[in-house]
Amino acid sequence: MDLKILRQDVCQNKTVFNRSAEQSIDIDFILPDYYPPVNKVLKCKTMPRITACAINGQTLTGEGTLNILLMYVSNENEVCSYEHIFNFTKSFELDGNYNDCIPRCHAKEEYMNCRLINERKVELHGALGITAKANKKQVEKVVCDIDGGNVVVNRGVAPATNLIGMAEKYLNIEEDLELGSGQPSVRYLLRYDARAFNVECKIISGKIVAKGEMAVMVLYCGEDSATPQTLKASIPFSQIIDVEGVSDECECECYVDIVGLEIKPRTSVTGETRNITVCAKLRFSANATCNNDVPVIYDAFSTKYESDITLNDMVFEKIIKSVNDKFVSKSNIDLSVSGINSVIDLWCEPNIDTCGVSDEEIKANGEMRVCMIITDKDNNPLYLEKSFQFDYGYPYKNAPEGSICRATAAVCKTSYTILNDNCLEVTAEVALSVTVINKIKLSLVTDAKIDEECKKENHRDCAMIIYYAAAGERVWDIARKYNSSPDEIADINCVEGGCIDQSKPLLIPIK
Repeated sequence: MDLKILRQDVCQNKTVFNRSAEQSIDIDFILPDYYPPVNKVLKCKTMPRITACAINGQTLTGEGTLNILLMYVSNENEVCSYEHIFNFTKSFELDGNYNDCIPRCHAKEEYMNCRLINERKVELHGALGITAKANKKQVEKVVCDIDGGNVVVNRGVAPATNLIGMAEKYLNIEEDLELGSGQPSVRYLLRYDARAFNVECKIISGKIVAKGEMAVMVLYCGEDSATPQTLKASIPFSQIIDVEGVSDECECECYVDIVGLEIKPRTSVTGETRNITVCAKLRFSANATCNNDVPVIYDAFSTKYESDITLNDMVFEKIIKSVNDKFVSKSNIDLSVSGINSVIDLWCEPNIDTCGVSDEEIKANGEMRVCMIITDKDNNPLYLEKSFQFDYGYPYKNAPEGSICRATAAVCKTSYTILNDNCLEVTAEVALSVTVINKIKLSLVTDAKIDEECKKENHRDCAMIIYYAAAGERVWDIARKYNSSPDEIADINCVEGGCIDQSKPLLIPIK
């Protein structure tokens, strides 16, 4: 007799390759003659970005740029900056066929040492940490029903997020920003930065539509102005992403990375530099999923024949909550200097340490690094770094046990107030994205066989036996022990919930 086994596909986003390696950085560069010579280095800020990631045969290759911003003091005690761009490539050898995978790479600074060789030559030594991943839509089979062979099954459901599809797409943004009427024209740029946040995903007519905004900050020195000027702007963006099989019943996640950024002043026909051109390249990574409960079988046995039941551990993930929120983090910063005259530049860099669900709240905490260039009482520019802890809470009740969180944070706005000669009040507005996932590991039946040539022997000459059950015993375990039906045992003995609530004798029907 052949068993009738019904299986169901579960599609998941599997990380099939995950490896990290160091990319050494040993370079030197020379400032052009039209830049003021370097008297003292304030900060050598490095910003690594992965511009492309691809799999070719047995190699996963990530290409990127390292933007090096040298902020320094000239011989005239003026704060200046010079940008140098270094291109790098990192390859990872693969040990299988990954042609159907979507590769992703991430780069971060591990350490950097900057040394001034002379007034125009700078040497940089350090390393980047490169993480390469390959994700694949992987189908796993789950047994959801077995019929025949006097097999009884222990049924259940597993909460799961079924992956419909995933895709990546790039978007180029080019925007002209105009200075305010009260701001001086641009002499040269000191620093610029951009952050993408508030990304919302919707499914419209079978396509994923991602919307968000890119916050741009430009610090520049103005014509006939000793005080650095700041230009801030918000550039909205939207992108349509095609994912095969997506429908209005699906849910979607979308992440946006700025993989290329160039900001330059633009001189008009009148000779004034009152416009700044922003060129950015954004990468969208989208996953379309469908939340559903998958019928599964935890265990099975035949009451008549010897059986071979295969059990495998499987992990199910289900997206149960997505949060895009903003919060304000504020702290007083002790500068530990003799006195402060002014703040030339200040920016914040958040790092999330932990994020999880507890006490009916989504809780995230981390460290906010505050980077600043100030002038002391003698008007000498100084670079300082300080940090403070931040906490975030979002009400969320009835989260399943074992829920985990994925979180990203970006600072959209920063401001400060000079409280006294040695203290600043720093305020950072943070955009936080959190995805709450219910992750469950279950041991499930993935295959079943019976041997009709090998019947189970039953030497008992009675229709029922009495079994003295202990509190907490499962009806299923008792039935398996005596090759009986768990449903019949529960019906005869009026047991509800599948467990024995207190010690008592049970009637066990014998097959």
